[in-house]
Amino acid sequence: MTNPESAGAPSEGTPALLSTIFDARPEPVFQFGKDGEVAYANAASERAGIAKGESYLRAFSETEREDVRKRMDEWFEAGAEKLKELKTPAENDDALAYSRWTLTATRDAKGAPTGALAIGTCPACREGKRIQEEFQKFAETAVEVVVVYDLDEDRMVYANRSRFLDRPVEECCGDEPIFVKRAASEGERVLELWNRARRGETIRNETWEVVDTDGEVFRLTGSFAPMRDDDSLLLTTIADHRKTDELSRALVVAEGHYRQLFEDLPLALYHTSVRGSVLKVNPAFAKMFGYDDVEDVHARVTDLKRDLYHNPEDRDRIVNRLVKSSKRFLQTEATFKRKDGSTFDALIHMHKTYDRAGDMFLAGYVLDRSMQKATERALDDAKRRAEENSRLKSNLLANISHEFRTPMNGILGMASAMKQVASSPLVTRMAGNIAEAGERLMRTLNSLLQMSDLISSSRDPILQKVDVRATFAALEKHYRPRAEKRGLEFSMDVRVDEAAVTGDSDMVRLVAENLIDNAVKFTGKGYVRVTVEKRRREERRHLAIEVADSGVGVPLEKRKAIFEEFRQASEGRSRAYEGAGLGLSICARIVKMMRGEIELDTTPGEGSVFLARLPLHEADESDAETIDETSIESAFENEIEIRGGEGLYVEDDASNREIAEFYLMNHRSLDFAHTGAAAVEAAKRKQYRFILMDVNLGAGFDGLEAAQRIRKIKGYEEAPIVAITSYAFPADRAKLLDEGFSHFLPKPFTQEDLVDLVSRL
Repeated sequence: MTNPESAGAPSEGTPALLSTIFDARPEPVFQFGKDGEVAYANAASERAGIAKGESYLRAFSETEREDVRKRMDEWFEAGAEKLKELKTPAENDDALAYSRWTLTATRDAKGAPTGALAIGTCPACREGKRIQEEFQKFAETAVEVVVVYDLDEDRMVYANRSRFLDRPVEECCGDEPIFVKRAASEGERVLELWNRARRGETIRNETWEVVDTDGEVFRLTGSFAPMRDDDSLLLTTIADHRKTDELSRALVVAEGHYRQLFEDLPLALYHTSVRGSVLKVNPAFAKMFGYDDVEDVHARVTDLKRDLYHNPEDRDRIVNRLVKSSKRFLQTEATFKRKDGSTFDALIHMHKTYDRAGDMFLAGYVLDRSMQKATERALDDAKRRAEENSRLKSNLLANISHEFRTPMNGILGMASAMKQVASSPLVTRMAGNIAEAGERLMRTLNSLLQMSDLISSSRDPILQKVDVRATFAALEKHYRPRAEKRGLEFSMDVRVDEAAVTGDSDMVRLVAENLIDNAVKFTGKGYVRVTVEKRRREERRHLAIEVADSGVGVPLEKRKAIFEEFRQASEGRSRAYEGAGLGLSICARIVKMMRGEIELDTTPGEGSVFLARLPLHEADESDAETIDETSIESAFENEIEIRGGEGLYVEDDASNREIAEFYLMNHRSLDFAHTGAAAVEAAKRKQYRFILMDVNLGAGFDGLEAAQRIRKIKGYEEAPIVAITSYAFPADRAKLLDEGFSHFLPKPFTQEDLVDLVSRL
C-alpha cells in the first residue's frame, strides 16, 4: 500500500465524518471554506492554535500569510483540480512543527470547490505507519466497499471485505471490474468512468444500476480518487443502495401513516412556523376553532397570534419561552378565539422540530378546557353546598340536642322528685319507669350526638394532661349501682393519677364509658372488672384501659362488625339487647384519633376483654393542659327571685328552676334570675358564693355574655360560674370554659350530679 504521508484525503464530508476519521491522528488536520474560516480541526490542530471558527492562515507565519492567501485564491479560481502543497517553517515551540501541508478541495453537488481539507506532514512520522493504521480502522468499519488498487502493478493492495456482488472483491479491479460487468443498462458509461479514474481523474458520487445473481436490479454509487502524488494508487468506494432504498420506502410508508393519523385523530393538531404562519392543521383543529374545514383555516388565518389568540402577546410569550429553553417542548394554558369571535380556555402543547432543510417549526396540539373548567366550577359549587349542608346539619344536631335535653331534664327531674315524695308504691314504680325510659332515651341520644361529632369534627387532638383517677371515680360512681342492680360484681382498679395523652379528659372518659357500658349491658351474671394502668409494649409506654366481663362474648364472625356504626353481635328483630350499636364504634374512632389501638379477646359464652391502648407522653405541666371534667350548656332569661340564697341559679324554664330548688333544698339555698340581664343585676346587688348559669336564655343576651359581664364586677373575677346547657358537644364545652365559665354541667343532670358539683364549689 502507498505511503499515506503523501496521500490526499477524501475531498468532501461533514465535520462529524471528518471527526471519525481524523480526530485520533497525530498530524494536524483541518477543513476550511473559501472564505478562510475553519469548519473542522482535530486535536493536533487545536494544540497548535488552529481552532474552529478562526482563519486557516494561523497555520502560517505572519510573513507568509499574504502570499499563501493569494496562492489559495488562484488555486480555487483555477478549479482546484489537483492536490495543493504548501510549506511553512517552524518558528518557535508554540508554532506548528510541520513543514508541509497537503490540501484537497471540497466541492458542492455541482462539483464547484467550496473549500479545502488540509493535512500536515510530521517530519518525525514520515513513514505514515499510524496514518495507515487509522485508515484501515476507518475502512473496516465503513458501510461502503473500500478498495485500494495499485495501478503500476495492476493489483489490489487493500480491501475492507472479501466479497462483493457475490464475487471475490478482487474483481472490483482490473480491466473490467465486477460493477462494470453487472451494469444493468449503462455498462459503457460505467466502464468509461473506471478508465478515467485509472488515468488519475477524481470521480465523485456517480450512480448506476446493477443486477445481482438473483436478477434483482438495484443502485450503486461509486467514487474514485488517486492516493499518491504520482497517481499510482487508486482509492475506490462503492455504496450499495439496497438497504437505503428499503429504508426510503419504509420512510415513505411511515410518512403516509403519519399523514393519515394526522388527518383522522380527533385531537386538534397543528404545524406552524416560528413567526406565526399556519403550515398544517387537521380537521379536528378546524372544528375546534369554528372553521368550515382545513382549507378555510389556511384561507382565513394569516397571522396566528392575531387570528387565533385572544391576547396576541400570549403567543409571543409562549414561543419565546420555548425557543430560549433547552427543552424540546412545553405545555401551558392560553385563551383562544374562534372564527365567530367567541373565546375558550385551552391547554396548548408546543414542540420544537425541524424540517429536512434544518429549519425549525412548531408542532403540537390544543385541548379545549371549557368543559373541564365548567366541571371545576360545578365541583366548587357542590363543595360549597356540601359545606353549607354540613353547617346546617351541625346546627340541626345542636338544636336537636337542646330540644331533647331541656325537656328531658324536666322529665327526669320530675320523675326523681315523684319517687321521693310518692305516697304509694304504684306512683313510685311509675316514676321509676319514667326515669328508666328517659335515661335509655338519653343514652341513645348521647351516642348519636357523639358519633355525629366524631364524624364531622375536623379538630386534631392535642397533648393534654388528664386527671385519670378523678375521671374513673366519676365513672365508678355512675356504673357501680347499675352493675350491682343487675347482680354483677363490679370492681375498678385505677393505678394512675395523671397521664399526658394526645387527647382530653372527655376522650378518655368516652372510651372508658362506652367500654364499661357495653360490658354491663351484655353481662347477665358474674363480673365486670376495670383496670387502668401504665404499661409498656415494644419500647413504647401507653395508658391501658382494660374492661373484662363474664358476659355473652362475641362470635368470631362478628368481631369486626361490632366496631362498625349501628352494628351489634345480635341484630334484627330477634336481637337480645337494647342500644343503637354505636358504643364500640365511638370507642374505635376516638382511640384512632388519639393514635392508639383497641383489641378484643373473647370467648363466646364465657366473656370478653376489651383493651384500649392510648400512647403516653412524658410532658411537664407547662407542655400539657389539664382539662376540667365539667361540661357546658345553654338556657333562657327572666326576673330576679331573691330568697336569701347563697347561690344564684339563672334559668328561663320554670320546671328546671323547680327541679334545681328541689334537688338542693337540703344542701344549698338559691336565688333565681330568669334572664341574662337579670343575672347581671342580681350579681351587682349581692356577692354570691356560686352562680349556676343556663347558656341559652332566649331573648336578650345569652348566658355566656352574662357570665362575661359578671366577671367584670368586683369580687367575681375568680368566682365559680357554672355553665348549665343542653349543648353538650366537646367544642361547645371548650368554648364556654375558655370564654368565661369555670365549670360545666350538661343537661339533663341528676340530683346526685348537681349536689356533687355544688358541694365542690
